[in-house]
Amino acid sequence: MSASANIGDLSALDDVVSGAAPVHVICLGLAALDQVWRVERLFAGRSEKIKGTGYGTLGGGMAANASVAVARLGASVAFWGRAGNDAAGHEMRSAFVSEGVDVENFRLFSDGRSSVSGIIVDGSGERQIVNFRGLYPEAADWLPLESVARASSVLADPRWVEGAATLFREARARGIATVLDGDMADAEVFERLLPLTDHAIFSEPALASFAGSADDKSLAALARFGCRVIAVTRGEGGVSWYE
Repeated sequence: MSASANIGDLSALDDVVSGAAPVHVICLGLAALDQVWRVERLFAGRSEKIKGTGYGTLGGGMAANASVAVARLGASVAFWGRAGNDAAGHEMRSAFVSEGVDVENFRLFSDGRSSVSGIIVDGSGERQIVNFRGLYPEAADWLPLESVARASSVLADPRWVEGAATLFREARARGIATVLDGDMADAEVFERLLPLTDHAIFSEPALASFAGSADDKSLAALARFGCRVIAVTRGEGGVSWYE
């Protein structure tokens, strides 16, 4: 167990920065359109009205944000996910394209509805969020699994369980590393995905919800799933992990 920032072998990141070897990552999961209001203070509770000091929209979602981060680091990245064939879905697709993310398998369903979040952020960066998860089919039988063969690694969040399990099984069969962004989810979601995961990275609330607490002992207790690394991000407190 450690709280150092030096996690594992960073040679893959060196390859991205130097361009010494091609790196391709597939990110699968949630894409949401975030509508963000800047405020002086958050809602205190009950019925009230507060003044906004700023407003904007931008793409969000765990796997979606990861794909943009990978693109900005200089690697090749594809985002696999679902949205509605609506204004929010098209805005997100355009945002991905502008960042250099492959969206061939970001499917906009004609009978679906995109995920949209309303977020208020105060001057210190604290936030309150309401999220509509979106409506679209759960089936993942349309994913082009043959293209997993050229991936250096794959990442998924827990928002599209069938898609994540399908992608992780294929990656495991090909010896490709799997990374789980462990945000809040029902226990059965983690019970299904963790046995297919090489690197599981939890938020503190998600770890506490699933394991009963967010302390370091909880990481060791999750070793039963067979992950190579289980970690929890602690904001200003850094990162703890069990390897």
